[in-house]
Amino acid sequence: MKTLIKNFEAAPSDERVRMAPALGRARDKKATDALILAFDIKRGNPKESAAYVEALGLSGDSRAAAPLAAAWDYMRSMVLQMGELPGHLQVLRWKILEALSLIGGDQVPSILAEALNDKDSRVVEEAARGLGRLQVKDAVPSLLQMAGAASGNLRQAVFEALGDIGDKRAVSTLEQAAPT
Repeated sequence: MKTLIKNFEAAPSDERVRMAPALGRARDKKATDALILAFDIKRGNPKESAAYVEALGLSGDSRAAAPLAAAWDYMRSMVLQMGELPGHLQVLRWKILEALSLIGGDQVPSILAEALNDKDSRVVEEAARGLGRLQVKDAVPSLLQMAGAASGNLRQAVFEALGDIGDKRAVSTLEQAAPT
């Protein structure tokens, strides 16, 4: 692991992108430290940032929640400044939510719940999946409300989230949606 981390720290950007998932999958404290240290959403290139976000999610390390939450806040400020983000930054936004939901932590459910109101349907979809993954019972009323109006992939994500949460309040909605 020490060799992998040293090689990662000395590698050029394209090699770091390739090595990041291995560091995340290692679920090693020092590997996560190296990823957190390398992750700079403001100055890093989006491809590299996306690799670090994914790797931090794979790490499952709760210490990664703070830098990922800060990255989410930064991306929200970019939306306010620019209005419509380029595609690669939109993908980065939902990857951050996915990583946060793989890590969990105290502030993650509120970030995901707030993201249910986003204009980007893919972000909303990932927020719903994340709330389900974390089994956030407080999100059931919002998800139930969305279930009636959602369609396509978003509708599927909402139903999956309700199923993952396993709250009795969702039973009738899920039964109505089931094919007969």
